[in-house]
Amino acid sequence: MYIEEPASLLTAYQEAAAKRGVAIFGDTPVTGIRVRDGEVTGVTIPGGEIATPVVVDAAGAWARQVGRLAGASVPVVPMRHQLYITQQIAGIEASYPIVRIIDAAVYVRPARGGIMLGGFESSPLPLDPAERGESFSMDDVPLDFTVLEQLTGLVDRNVPALRQAGVQEHRSGLFTMTADGLFLAGPVPGVRGFWTITGCNGSGFSFSPALGRVLAEWIVHGEPSLDIRALSPERFTRQFADEELVAAAVWQYTHYYTPPEATSVVA
Repeated sequence: MYIEEPASLLTAYQEAAAKRGVAIFGDTPVTGIRVRDGEVTGVTIPGGEIATPVVVDAAGAWARQVGRLAGASVPVVPMRHQLYITQQIAGIEASYPIVRIIDAAVYVRPARGGIMLGGFESSPLPLDPAERGESFSMDDVPLDFTVLEQLTGLVDRNVPALRQAGVQEHRSGLFTMTADGLFLAGPVPGVRGFWTITGCNGSGFSFSPALGRVLAEWIVHGEPSLDIRALSPERFTRQFADEELVAAAVWQYTHYYTPPEATSVVA
């Protein structure tokens, strides 16, 4: 399924959840996670507390910070990822496929009547929101258009329309990268009732319906319909030093389009 405006999927999730009786508290930060005898008992929010035996950390680039509130390790590294969308180009159809130019680590796809170009820079920028203050948001991720100009130069022979097209939007976000390139989904060791679903390495939007459903089955029924234990945080049997985790995540980002048989830097 092709979704022209990604934000519409989030709206659909919210509406579907509300119809099922889910209470959604917007603009409400979790300031603490209560843990007693190694087990989650609730969360603290401004003005009160919510008692619960289960907390799911789906905070994306902030997942590691949320994990710390529970005394849990969520080993992900937020990494800047940039893209731009050109002005409208005659003949571009929304149904055109995503195209990956593997050698250049670049992808292009139709967007808003133009072409979206994004790619994986060779010297990526890790960003820890915890070091940027409480007010940090995606709007504060620094932009560097020279990176995209360099990537465009690698593929304009393949996509000549990029040469003359103006840019209508340039934006960046944060991919949550893991040390081994696999998602992070499942119970977090050391704190019963604390689960995470993050570290999707740039694919969270595409996989969110399936991952969300399977993780919910695991939490509610004790067994997922699809075995995703290979994605569980329990696979990391040791704690990473920060610099080691960042180095491994950078490797995964810069080798995003490397064939699966490539060897990871994580043993």
